[in-house]
Amino acid sequence: HKDYSSNANLKRVDLSKGTISPKFNPSVTTYTITVPYGTATFDVTGVPEEESTEVTGNGTYNFEDNLVIQLKTVAEDGKSKQTYKFVVMQAESTDAYLNSLEVVSYSFDTTFKKTLFNYNLEDISFGTSHLAVSYIQSNSSSTVVCDMDGVVNNCSNMAVPQLVGSHRISVNVTAEDSVTKRTYTIDFNVTPSANAYLLDLTAEDQDGNDLVFGFSRAITSGYVITVPYTTTSVTFTPIATSEFATLVIGTSNVNGSSSEDINYYRTDYDFNDLVVGQNIIYVTVVPQDPSAQSKTYSVIVSRAKQEASKVVTLASLELLDANGNAYTLDPEFTSEQTEYSIGEIPFLTDTIKVNATATDTKATILYLVNGIVQTTTDLSIPVSDGNGYIQLYVIAEDGITTGTYTINYKKVASDDWTIWDLNIYGQYFPFNPYMQEQYYTFNFDQISTVITFKPHVSGTQVKVADKTYYPPIDVAQTYIVTSLAVGDNEIHIECTAEDGTVGYYVLHLVREASTDVITSETYGHNITTPEKEGEVGLITDVVLSTNAGDLKNQLDNDNEYIKIYEADESAEVADGSPLGTGMIVKLLINNLEADRKIIVIPGEVNGDTEIDVSDILDVVDQILGNVDMQGCYYQAADVNQDDDIDVSDILDIVDMILG
Repeated sequence: HKDYSSNANLKRVDLSKGTISPKFNPSVTTYTITVPYGTATFDVTGVPEEESTEVTGNGTYNFEDNLVIQLKTVAEDGKSKQTYKFVVMQAESTDAYLNSLEVVSYSFDTTFKKTLFNYNLEDISFGTSHLAVSYIQSNSSSTVVCDMDGVVNNCSNMAVPQLVGSHRISVNVTAEDSVTKRTYTIDFNVTPSANAYLLDLTAEDQDGNDLVFGFSRAITSGYVITVPYTTTSVTFTPIATSEFATLVIGTSNVNGSSSEDINYYRTDYDFNDLVVGQNIIYVTVVPQDPSAQSKTYSVIVSRAKQEASKVVTLASLELLDANGNAYTLDPEFTSEQTEYSIGEIPFLTDTIKVNATATDTKATILYLVNGIVQTTTDLSIPVSDGNGYIQLYVIAEDGITTGTYTINYKKVASDDWTIWDLNIYGQYFPFNPYMQEQYYTFNFDQISTVITFKPHVSGTQVKVADKTYYPPIDVAQTYIVTSLAVGDNEIHIECTAEDGTVGYYVLHLVREASTDVITSETYGHNITTPEKEGEVGLITDVVLSTNAGDLKNQLDNDNEYIKIYEADESAEVADGSPLGTGMIVKLLINNLEADRKIIVIPGEVNGDTEIDVSDILDVVDQILGNVDMQGCYYQAADVNQDDDIDVSDILDIVDMILG
């Protein structure tokens, strides 16, 4: 009886391609088979330890993803069995080649081969901004990175350095295995641009209107633009095809020629002061390459002769008051609107300044107020009540066509003649504008005052006493009362309103008389003040014909308080009696003497109330030293008031006697 083997193990596994991992061990049943990249078919053969062992699964396999191969064994005894599993994988590609490579629109110096890694490109003009590198990988799983002079770039849009000279594009291919790498290089030179063409040349007049003349970059001359006389300036906009070219602009007409370097490839150039007839502009394009030829384009601008303008519109209109403030036009100014209003203006307005410009500078403007022609733009406005109008009569250059702008205004004269603001220095009683007669009292010590006033309406004319204040009166005016006499000083004020209405005020400025001193402010007697205690003041200028009653009336004090006595005070002098030097004037208040003054009648030396030879003899005695006159008698003898009694005083007395 033969013993059957129970050994179902494989001794090894043979592969036509690839490797097994881990290393085969009969006791390990699970493995990975890695076949080379691109393998289509491969053979797997399991070899048993015992020749009698039956193996199934050996054979040729087609590679596919997720392929699992099972080798099953059955031992000789028919009972023992074993299954070996193999997961099949394909190795990563090592292909780092390109099947094609080109720079779009440019040519290599040699035909591309995948095994040829260095190429030269034709020259690139300066200003070329980008190059597109196109390629096809030999293996689609490889990766490609491009760089320009070592700087990584997008292969399909590589930025070209703006530097004249040599440059290199590197196309770096990395195989799927991330280990295998190959680099294709493309060398090229950037050369200066020789492009001297204009890309475009346009023109427009000073009003922004396009002037079309059929520009073509290939044609450099023969362009003519015809413009009307009103066109004085044309703006040309040349643009060079190459951004690295520069422009030179020249102009020429009968007034001369000019040239200007434009250090840029484009510009806006104003061809100003066009003459009637031919004006030529030259645009020269200077290429970047100094060895290349420049191109000059020329355009003739033909300006037509002048025709007399018929334009009668205004470009601007402004009306100003005397302070330079603008009136508001209703409606707002436009050239087409010819009728306006500035509404109601102050009655006293006598001048309005007009600032107006004609649309056509060769048109003329006449100015009228209420139909009266004005000689300047400072228009004379009547100071009168009612409606008025200003006209601007525009005469076109042709001398025939006219246009008229009208500005209406209105004046309303006030009938208010009152003064609302009146102040009198030294007075605190308020002024009443509706009381036409008012009283103000001043003490004796105040001999003058100041009146300030302002009418309620500035257009009111005010006459204070003999002084007239003419409108406009916008600020307080001043009237000085230089002398206040004792008693009532009447100040008459006459006010004339804008419409001619007249009103009056009477101010009674009452100055009180002194109550304790004899004074003659009103009449004006010279009354001296004592210099020493015990002395009596003098009334030094009483004339011989004055009697006692006359003198009382010539003093400021009430007559009831004044009494005149003989020099020795023995008796009172009656009102009709003559006066003599030395007589005494007394101020009696409540029968008490408040003041006294001694009368001096020049030339009446001895106090006998007469001027005669006896007075001359007394003066002679004084001159000879026979007597010593004092006080009032000395003053009476010093007729000429030269502080010396001499022959001249005697002569003056003789003149008085002789009349």
